[in-house]
Amino acid sequence: MENWKILLSVLTQSEPLRAAASNVVADYGEDVPPTVLYGGLGRALAREFGSLSPAEKVHVCDAIEEAMNSEETKLVELVATGLLETLFTTSITLFHWEHIEPFLGMRSQGYLSAWASWGKA
Repeated sequence: MENWKILLSVLTQSEPLRAAASNVVADYGEDVPPTVLYGGLGRALAREFGSLSPAEKVHVCDAIEEAMNSEETKLVELVATGLLETLFTTSITLFHWEHIEPFLGMRSQGYLSAWASWGKA
């Protein structure tokens, strides 16, 4: 499952996400579990979304959606449980989910809708 590294290189073209990835690696070491790394990216994306240019927002969210549409189950699981769930919970806490949600694709939004509903059951 090396596609997670390819997606990581796409996501970290954005300076705030590159810095977040570096901080996670500094905290956990080079062998950081990918889920932890992607969780750090989700948290950073939630915190820094407003500072990204419109083109960066689209680029990052398109890359996330492309991964969510992958046939590689482990990549989808990593993005869903590592990045998207953390992005959602952090942005809800920061009261700006409504600014992020429109940039996400249908598969990402659908996953988070189902995930949030499951937590209420």
